[in-house]
Amino acid sequence: MSSAAAPPAGARPRVLMLSPYFPPAEQGGGSVQAVLNLTRHLRDDFEFVVATRDHDLRGTQPFSAASQHAARQATGLDIHYLAGGMSGARQLHSLLRQPFDLVYLHSLMAPDLGLWPLLCRRWLAAAHGPLLVAPRGELMPGALAQRSRAKRVYLALLRGTGLLRGVQFHATGSDEAQAIQAALGGSAPPHVAADLPPPQLPATETDDAPRRPGPLRVLFLSRIDPVKNLGFALKVVSGMSCEIEFDIAGPIGNDQVWADCQGLMRALPAHIRTRYLGAVAHAEVAPMMAAHDVFFLPTLGENHGYVVAEALAAGCPVLLSDRTPWRGLQSAGVGADLPLDDVLAFQRVLATQAAMSNDERREQRARCRTYAQQRLTADASVAAMRELLTRLAQPNARIVSTSAGQSGGR
Repeated sequence: MSSAAAPPAGARPRVLMLSPYFPPAEQGGGSVQAVLNLTRHLRDDFEFVVATRDHDLRGTQPFSAASQHAARQATGLDIHYLAGGMSGARQLHSLLRQPFDLVYLHSLMAPDLGLWPLLCRRWLAAAHGPLLVAPRGELMPGALAQRSRAKRVYLALLRGTGLLRGVQFHATGSDEAQAIQAALGGSAPPHVAADLPPPQLPATETDDAPRRPGPLRVLFLSRIDPVKNLGFALKVVSGMSCEIEFDIAGPIGNDQVWADCQGLMRALPAHIRTRYLGAVAHAEVAPMMAAHDVFFLPTLGENHGYVVAEALAAGCPVLLSDRTPWRGLQSAGVGADLPLDDVLAFQRVLATQAAMSNDERREQRARCRTYAQQRLTADASVAAMRELLTRLAQPNARIVSTSAGQSGGR
């Protein structure tokens, strides 16, 4: 990747960010924080314009005018909240007719903010610069395994109709880069640049008081859908002999998955107690993490895992599958990342956590906070993302050179 200087003050490239969810949305998952953090770090280098849905995940009502205004004030961004249906499609079509140096999609699968912009791009090819797509984990194997046939047909149609011709892709790590190439075919690699952490880690109160006696406090905090794999977590705890309080928090993204999980919860032995806490506002995440002994997320695949970073920053050790970028947790002494075919390994970790002394637990929580600070140092990641967007937003980037091996088009 060649070096590119940041644009001079007063000549910021204009970048249109299309994200299914953005503040005041609270339940849209890690992609909300990914886009928000990017704009926070790079707002002095680029003029960001954001287009997003006018409601939260599974929300039935649009955001109020007051909450939209508050989000614009808090972020300092020009945010366009799109209505559903044809009204929103017309809004986005009108917005795409404006000149932008780069159009940056944060979904490939969303019909309104993935497919529709690709169609508009075909019709308005001369109206804007290059198009960059960050699939945000949508092309990871675990995600593609859900409704697999429909997704494979959709991707084949995108390729076959030429809608991906000249489109470039952003992966947040080598695993996602491989997944994108496997899903889309061809050999041209995506751009790889890590997602950016918050400019400041969330502040949490350090509690060095001895832990109260009682059950191991385990937290699952994520959207309830097949990829997050809550059912596996319930099966793991069902075989534990120690007392466990298992709290489940997050929006219900799939009704059938939640119904299946409720059945598993009803069958748990008496010494395993569960609570569903519902969807959680982002401001409540850090204190909730700090109040638990283990954060448990046996996900089928994550391209980043912002919630993992939030857990560690709050001093909460994590128990994960080995399908996230968060690896080597055992050697760091901050948790474990394990294969999903080894249920006993997950149970051994929970048993070890339950048997810890107060001193051991206090030392582990301090390691988690230190690890989060070190892992989330942003300087190199910010520089890499700035360089990528600057290079793509240059006028000569409007003609994509496939010989450079950077085009995602097929």
